[in-house]
Amino acid sequence: MAAELRNKGFGREAKLSDLSFLKSCRSTPHPGAFLDSRFLQPLSISQAHLARALGISRRRVNELVVGKRSITPSTAIKLARFFNTDPEFWLTLQMHWDLYQELEKEKRQSLPAQ
Repeated sequence: MAAELRNKGFGREAKLSDLSFLKSCRSTPHPGAFLDSRFLQPLSISQAHLARALGISRRRVNELVVGKRSITPSTAIKLARFFNTDPEFWLTLQMHWDLYQELEKEKRQSLPAQ
């Protein structure tokens, strides 16, 4: 799988600096949506296949993909090993999502009631 990923442009080149696009986005993608759109779909990997490969439940993968679950350090390590990336890459996606959500919450709370 690692060789196939490298041939498709994935691998160690996915570093923290690759996340600079998040600063310019109107909204930050949930890490699960990012996983689905940038890894699973382009590589034709099913959620069931990923779950088996990572040794986790299909439900856990699905909840991550649909935005109901966060990427934990344990999941980040498993994803990094499978996709030949860095755990920090996945945790940084999660951190950006968490920060974005908190900033949006603050914006909503600071709006005057109408």
